[in-house]
Amino acid sequence: MSENQLIKKIILFELKNTPFIKYLWMVAAMGLIVFLGSQFINEVSGGGRFPIIYDFLFFSALSLAYTVRYKPFNIQDIKGGLYASSFFILLKQTPIADRVIMKSRFIMSAIYILTFNTIVFVLFYVFSDNIKEVLSVSEAIILGLSWLAISYVWGGLYAAGEPGGRYSPVALVIWSVVYIAVLFVLLTGFNLLAGAPYIIWSISIVQTNPMLLLGISFLFMIIATATWIYSYRYYENKTSYHL
Repeated sequence: MSENQLIKKIILFELKNTPFIKYLWMVAAMGLIVFLGSQFINEVSGGGRFPIIYDFLFFSALSLAYTVRYKPFNIQDIKGGLYASSFFILLKQTPIADRVIMKSRFIMSAIYILTFNTIVFVLFYVFSDNIKEVLSVSEAIILGLSWLAISYVWGGLYAAGEPGGRYSPVALVIWSVVYIAVLFVLLTGFNLLAGAPYIIWSISIVQTNPMLLLGISFLFMIIATATWIYSYRYYENKTSYHL
């Protein structure tokens, strides 16, 4: 069996073995994001200064697909402080090559995050009169592609985390706090440099220099993906899966 056939089988296994209720929850989550996003656009259309919390909520929404992912395929507390994907550990017990497992994890992540967010962005444009008044169809497409590129940064992060690691409860809390603090520092820095949160800046810049926005977004995605692949391999080699 070829490498691509193995990857396809692994992906189909997860999709087929995810309960239907999980897909219903994803549909409900899409509707909620579209509704709240429309309210958000109505609020910011009046102008003014906006806090970084808008970006925090925006980036959180981009990763929402993973909050409803079926537990066996998601990162969880396995045993003895090992936080990893149980499906990843199962795959490691098979003769499947490590590179095939890695590719399947990143492709599966892309399927989840990009499919979910593509549908959200399309519905958001269709049902948001404010966005249709501000952006042409071509501008909306470029903005959507840019947001999808940024969203895959989060998808790649989840894929990179599947090999997992061992953490004590205290260490886990500390790392969570550090992660959130670094995120807020980066968002604050961008806000100060650009004069607006990323979500508002991107809507503005796509109207004046769409190719710049697209280029920055895809460059950021490529750099982040290379970082996540390195992180994946590092923790795959470092982590012991003996329970």
